[in-house]
Amino acid sequence: MEIITPTSMPDHGDLHSKDFPMKALILIIWFIVLLSLLIPSNGICDSKYVQVKNGKFYLQDSRIKFWGVHLPLSVVYSHKKIDHVILRIKKAGFNAICLWPTHYTFYDHYRKSHKKFGAYKKGDGSSMDLFDYLVYRCKQEGIWIWMTALGYMPYFKQADYDILPSEGGKDEREWKAAISQINSQYDLRREYTSLRIVDDRLRKLMLVHQKDFLNHFNQYTQKRNKEEEIIALYELGDEVNFVLKMRWGNFEKWPDYFKDKFKAKWNKWLLIKYGTDESLLKAWGKLNNGESLINKSIGLSVSDTPCQRQKDFYNEFCNELFKTYVSEQIKQIRAQAPSGTGCNVVPICSDTSSYARLYSLYSCMQGDFAAVSGDFFTNFTADRTISTYPWQSILSQSPDMVNHVNGQSIGIKIKNTPTVLYTCNIMRPSEFKAEFPMYIAAIASWQDLDGAFFYQWGVFDENFNQNTYNRKTLSYATESTPALGFWFAYDEIFLSQMKAAGILFLNNYLLSPDEPTIFTLGKHAISSADYASYGPSMFRMPFFHKYNRTAFQYGAQLEILPAWNGTEKIDGPYISKDFSKQVMANGNLTWDWPNGRLIIDTPMAKIINGFVGNSYSFKDNIPGERITISNINRDYICFSLLSMDGVSLDQSQKILLSLVSKSRNAGFAFDPGKAQPNKFYTGILSPGSAPIVIDRVAATIFLPNSNKRKCIKYDFCLNKLAEEDVTNKIIISTDKPIFYCIIKTVSKEVERQR
Repeated sequence: MEIITPTSMPDHGDLHSKDFPMKALILIIWFIVLLSLLIPSNGICDSKYVQVKNGKFYLQDSRIKFWGVHLPLSVVYSHKKIDHVILRIKKAGFNAICLWPTHYTFYDHYRKSHKKFGAYKKGDGSSMDLFDYLVYRCKQEGIWIWMTALGYMPYFKQADYDILPSEGGKDEREWKAAISQINSQYDLRREYTSLRIVDDRLRKLMLVHQKDFLNHFNQYTQKRNKEEEIIALYELGDEVNFVLKMRWGNFEKWPDYFKDKFKAKWNKWLLIKYGTDESLLKAWGKLNNGESLINKSIGLSVSDTPCQRQKDFYNEFCNELFKTYVSEQIKQIRAQAPSGTGCNVVPICSDTSSYARLYSLYSCMQGDFAAVSGDFFTNFTADRTISTYPWQSILSQSPDMVNHVNGQSIGIKIKNTPTVLYTCNIMRPSEFKAEFPMYIAAIASWQDLDGAFFYQWGVFDENFNQNTYNRKTLSYATESTPALGFWFAYDEIFLSQMKAAGILFLNNYLLSPDEPTIFTLGKHAISSADYASYGPSMFRMPFFHKYNRTAFQYGAQLEILPAWNGTEKIDGPYISKDFSKQVMANGNLTWDWPNGRLIIDTPMAKIINGFVGNSYSFKDNIPGERITISNINRDYICFSLLSMDGVSLDQSQKILLSLVSKSRNAGFAFDPGKAQPNKFYTGILSPGSAPIVIDRVAATIFLPNSNKRKCIKYDFCLNKLAEEDVTNKIIISTDKPIFYCIIKTVSKEVERQR
């Protein structure tokens, strides 16, 4: 279309002529067209950026969800490796990564002077070069990025004092001495995420870092970070948990300089709140010896406070301090880009909630979306009465949103707020790990979550191929590095089901309930210690006990209303007791836990995980003809058959088939008697070695209306093993190392050429 400018506007003659009304109308129309072309729209429907609308993530006028994986920059240390890993991640069914830099990606590790944001020469292989290249490759492959870099800067140095004007020689000496003390001790360095909320200089340094990062020019994408479309989400900090840590008294180990700063803020807040010692004493009833509001000597300790009211006010103070810190950052971030562009609109989360505490959860709700945890599952059980001891399938346990390993509530959904599982996985060794991706996808779909990110991809060979495959091993947890048990880049059966689970979740094949039960907490609950936990100790708290059961049957959302002068309420049906029989959430989702099975049965997805038996038939897609899996050679399987093009299986042109069971390293040995509580991996006698031993599954799948389809079988290296005609059934045998199958409809043109 030709853009019409005022100088090129057609001549419509004398405006004073008798044709003035028509000519004026034409001019007005031209002017409106001109304005619509020159003035950018800020509406979501026209935006290239992910935004929040009606409590969900949107891209233009469509809802978008994320099925992602954590990817640290430290495990992709070359351009070639980045190329390889991004393609593998895409093939595994992920549409997003959570990108981790390191504290020194953007800065000189050994600097002694004031920090300076780094630079690089394109292709030099430096950390910054690789970081930008990774963003570029994600953009090329359509992999969305959850960007964590805003919270990553190096440990502060003494030279950073001059980021703000000096407060005098004494203050400068004490600040520098405190920084030196912190940098000398690992445990103290971990306190930096809290200290930057308390200290003005450290907070200013973070603001400068964030501004520098957002304005950094990526030489590969040819864009500044602040305007990059592939960045879908921003994060201000990872597991900061400021309020919770201040409740725990973490400040006690701080250098006196920072402890005094924190105490001064606390006393100032109380002074504004109460005004006099008399008012404070009347409210609290008692003060500790020597405490005075006027002398600014009210202590920070919350373990020996004289009354519950003081604890509650301390919680409120910490919440306000954190909210002010977050608001300051978000305001600056939004100001870096033009209205409607990049970081001006992209969703930001204030923190990630890594503890089963309401304080932690509330802290992560101060931005645009909530990032809640669901990690650290295991299949280990010390209960010798379990028939599969020392392992137990999650699917054989009464449905519960609480992970009893670490107390996380994996299905917490915040009302009217996009909610994402920011980290989840099952720790290896694990006998029944293959069920975990679909378990998460089912919960995330039913609870209407907006994303799930799995921790983490781990190291992957850039030369991975058929010749190197048999030299790989599964990564197991160790006592020195338990997190190794979450690396899954070489876990074939896990990734096969991961691809299937991603299709279910991203395509909304399992719908959430229209009217979930709403659980509401008011301001009295937010600051009260009585509501501190929604984890294992929730059994003392009927409110969360009901939430975690109700979610499976009816769906449940949590609403936190600081302005509501109440404690708790529940709107909708709820369940108070543990389930005694299978849970049929609707006609499509069944938690058949007495038989150790998860069943999802929709026109687009036929899924059964767990102890299936010799055969299983799904509901009719075509009257009288059921999709059936039979002649199964394993007692435990994970079977998934899903449309890949959004239509029902009988009409689909492309279908994914995943059928797996169990795997382990060759020679793996485990003694449950030596496993320590909460450290089951201490029972590993030998992690084993290559190759990975996979219990291949044999079965027959009856697939009606499939006379004109082909089944293409792939191995884990993504090589084609076979391409076979489908005559209403598919034979899966153990003689081929099948990773997954793609079932395609043969076109009419191909049929004519036969």
